[in-house]
Amino acid sequence: MKVRDTLKLLVIVCFLGLAIWVLDRHLVPSEERRERAKRVLDLDFDDARYLRVEHDALQAECIRDGNGWHIQWPLRGRADRSRVERVLAFLEALARSESVTSAQRRRRRLALDDYGLASPRARIVLRDRFNRRELLVGDDAPLGKLVYVMLKGEDAVIATSRVLLKALPKDVHALRDRTVVQGAPGRTARIAIHRPGGGFLQLVQVAGEWRLQQPIVGRADHARISAMLEALYALEVNTFVWDAPVGGESALSELPEDIEARFEPYGLARDEAAARVAVWVDQDEVGQELILGKPVAERPDEIYAKVKDIDSIFSVSKEILDAFSVTLNDIRDRVLFDLDPAEIRYAFFGRGDRELVLHRPENQGWLIKEPVQWKADAAKISEILEAFTSIRVERFVAKEEAAALGLDPPAFSVRLSTRIPPDTPGGESGTAAAADDGVLGVRVGHSREGTNVVYATFEGDPSVMAIRPGFLGSASFSLTDPYGFRDRTVLSLAAARVDRLALVRGKSTQAVFRNAQGVWEATKPEGAEPVVEAIRGSLLLAADVQALRVEPLDLKRQEAYGLAKPTAVLTFGLAEGGGIQKSLVIGKQNAGGEWYSLLQGQDAVFVLPDAAARRLMADIVRRRAATEQ
Repeated sequence: MKVRDTLKLLVIVCFLGLAIWVLDRHLVPSEERRERAKRVLDLDFDDARYLRVEHDALQAECIRDGNGWHIQWPLRGRADRSRVERVLAFLEALARSESVTSAQRRRRRLALDDYGLASPRARIVLRDRFNRRELLVGDDAPLGKLVYVMLKGEDAVIATSRVLLKALPKDVHALRDRTVVQGAPGRTARIAIHRPGGGFLQLVQVAGEWRLQQPIVGRADHARISAMLEALYALEVNTFVWDAPVGGESALSELPEDIEARFEPYGLARDEAAARVAVWVDQDEVGQELILGKPVAERPDEIYAKVKDIDSIFSVSKEILDAFSVTLNDIRDRVLFDLDPAEIRYAFFGRGDRELVLHRPENQGWLIKEPVQWKADAAKISEILEAFTSIRVERFVAKEEAAALGLDPPAFSVRLSTRIPPDTPGGESGTAAAADDGVLGVRVGHSREGTNVVYATFEGDPSVMAIRPGFLGSASFSLTDPYGFRDRTVLSLAAARVDRLALVRGKSTQAVFRNAQGVWEATKPEGAEPVVEAIRGSLLLAADVQALRVEPLDLKRQEAYGLAKPTAVLTFGLAEGGGIQKSLVIGKQNAGGEWYSLLQGQDAVFVLPDAAARRLMADIVRRRAATEQ
């Protein structure tokens, strides 16, 4: 490089240095500069990356990386972030109460030994991104609760607060993080549980729900798994028992096989452990494995434990072993249909060759789609869905027991989903619907004498479950009957739409109309007057006539219903549409006091309560009084 170029670079560097000094002087407030000048340690503590402390029994070296603070010496392990940051906070707050320069010491005929700094009682090394500071701690000052310190490489002896020494932990174990496994239930992606007598269990969390992957595929009990994880992440070390040495010749005395042999007396060898629990948190591909061993002899409520790949033995509460002493059936989801009934939009009920399909399209009510297409009774469907989603599994049945449990063929089948499957009539199409395999199908077996349970199995899953029949004992026979789900609304007419009424009872006909002024007038029989209270009552009821139930219209049974020769026919004439009218035919009253009715043009019998039927058959006209005639 030419001399001229070197001079140019030197000038640029000097200019930049001057600019930084000027900016610092003008942009950093003078008060902050004065505060900095008072500090013993001028470091960026927010960016502290290294801490070494040597004081009495405390010998520790810590570093910080992207995963927090770690102890590097005299052992390896996670450091308690709050404890390390407490030490850093005290160091950052150290203020210069007095400074004694080397010239002042010479005039006073004092040496470093007089301040306890020739052989300091404590040594603290700190490093941020750019700077390193080593603080030597000497004797207590005679006055003011101060202690003498010195920064290595500088000549001034500084008097600062004696609180510094109280902030230092008593030993390396006081700096250790006692949390055994780090994570949170919601951030856990996978769990693996190994138990000598309980086999291997593996679970994954998908969209906030836990699912079994091994030894079977299926839903897991979310609450039970969450409680187990809460216990795991809350687990803390009771006592540190042994740590592999770090550095120096002592480390050479224990080879990997020697260290592995140390675990055997504690029951922590992998093939002899009481349990092994591994968790994967967030995007971690390696995972954390906790190995649980034998009970502590002198403390039976504690067991020995270690974390895989960390050569440290410690004791923990035995309760963690109890929490993970589970079998497959202990953690299986016992809710038969793990769905929110309010979110269900598709239901299928099948019994033999009879099938019923219900849909609830977006922003609409429930519809019967098969075997007929009718508006459905939303209240009835909600009641049925609430019942299905409340069924819980009593127990899981071994495969060898499942052969004679009434499932081949099943008594009936049920499928529920929060989406309308695209391959069904009226089903949803598109990527979202096609990608969602959200249909839960269950086959329910026949009830058997001498047992209070029926057996069921998920479609595509060989597992067999015992459930209490509850409402299924009777409901299963009507689940495929579309009339049981048909909307029970007989009439829904706004009073303002009706301008004519006609009531036929036997050979008698009563008729009224509403004139241009909105006043009701009688047209039949001649000389009659309208009964306004009865007309208003009929119209009020006609706004929402609800049947008790709906039955299929059997033409051969019309006489039994009394519909061939009805008790009354009430006809509502509508103001719009040029003569459109709706006629309600009311037949016989059954032994239960209910009335059979039929809306002309429909193929269903509506069973009405006695009060509603009588109100609809009430006289709408009466003879005028003799004085009025």
